[in-house]
Amino acid sequence: MSSTSTERPAPLGQPPSTGVRYALRRLILAAVMALSAALLLPAAASAQSSEQDSSAYVGTWTGRSGAMTLDPDGTGYLTISNESTGGEAWSLKWSTMPGSIVIELQTRAILDGTGFRGNLAPGTWWYATLQQSGGVTVLRLVDPPGASGLGTYWCNPQAYGTATVCSS
Repeated sequence: MSSTSTERPAPLGQPPSTGVRYALRRLILAAVMALSAALLLPAAASAQSSEQDSSAYVGTWTGRSGAMTLDPDGTGYLTISNESTGGEAWSLKWSTMPGSIVIELQTRAILDGTGFRGNLAPGTWWYATLQQSGGVTVLRLVDPPGASGLGTYWCNPQAYGTATVCSS
């Protein structure tokens, strides 16, 4: 007669105290938990970093041709003028990217004269980065890749002070 050993499962809700299956289950559970932590922690850190990074952009910025307010909720307002053609005011939205933000015009609220002669429209956007100029943090708006502009500089006097690049 051959003797066979049968492993009886543990009662529901109670792990078996010994055996290969129990060790294997614990190993799989530990691996799943480690993988979950590896996937979730960077996302949480990135969200926290993004929140911290975005606060550096919040406030009222002034440039040689206008003013721009960036609110913490990702919205804002831009007022710009051109001495010879008039000016425009726009609502905008902005969002963070690694090392920069993207600012996108939404709705024109005011058109004075011919404004910028149709060069601004809903969906017009710029990259913006924080840079140093003369020891002052400035916001540099740069046109999208392929555009001809070199960008403009904006200062936040309340948060960072003023620099000559913002008024020239």
